Amino acid sequence: MLKVNPKLRLASFFWLVKDGMVLDPIRHRAILEYLNQSYAPFRYHDMERLAAFENRVFAKYASAHKLAFIDIARLLPFDPDLYVDAIHNTYAGERLRAWVFFQHVLPIVEGHLKSGAWPRKVNSSDARPPTFTARPITFDCKRL
Repeated sequence: MLKVNPKLRLASFFWLVKDGMVLDPIRHRAILEYLNQSYAPFRYHDMERLAAFENRVFAKYASAHKLAFIDIARLLPFDPDLYVDAIHNTYAGERLRAWVFFQHVLPIVEGHLKSGAWPRKVNSSDARPPTFTARPITFDCKRL
């Protein structure tokens, strides 16, 4: 079994674009403008491939560095009503993304709590924290 870094998680990236995607020109105007004006002349097919490539890179990086990978892109529904533009979520979309992420982080947190790895004991110290002493800085303004 792959031992993962307990302090870092990596998640995939969701880009609302698919080849052949059809959107309502009134309700999803911001998404259409974002994709068709900001990324012209790229086709939806090209952007979809780019997003998939990006997530393959993230997954491979997570595997190579023994990080937990949460594939949010695979788990989120493809629903334009959850997006302001092709990347940014509406309030409902953010809540759904957070819920999906929480569902995958919770077992990790529970495992650390059950094993005793969390919470970590903090050793108390009687030493005073370091202080900083002010020092004067002089310079000659005439030379500037």
